[in-house]
Amino acid sequence: MVATNLALAEQHRCHQLKEACFKFLIDSPSNIESMVESDGYEHLKTSCPSVLNELAARLLPHEMKAAKQITMALRKLIKLEGLVHLMDDSFSIKIDVIVMKDICSKETTQKQFVVVPPGDLH
Repeated sequence: MVATNLALAEQHRCHQLKEACFKFLIDSPSNIESMVESDGYEHLKTSCPSVLNELAARLLPHEMKAAKQITMALRKLIKLEGLVHLMDDSFSIKIDVIVMKDICSKETTQKQFVVVPPGDLH
């Protein structure tokens, strides 16, 4: 039932229903499992794949926040601008993301300065 509601919410641009469905799914992994096993899931997957992408982005751990923001920004760009390189209503993007939990740094005893040559504005 949730998959069907999500598809309807997306198709009719009902933001509140979509948010309520996302909240229901995110609150419990068993809700997601039930949705995936439902009949409406196949329809959702084929008719509104962007909804599943958005759900996946919301489920990413906090450490993946940058990747999540990039994904959401790309989705908005695609909706607003459209793409010239669409093939069969789809496209591929390759993004390499490196997640570091700790800052890696190395101390040095030498002072390092950036030398900028004077500009030639004559």
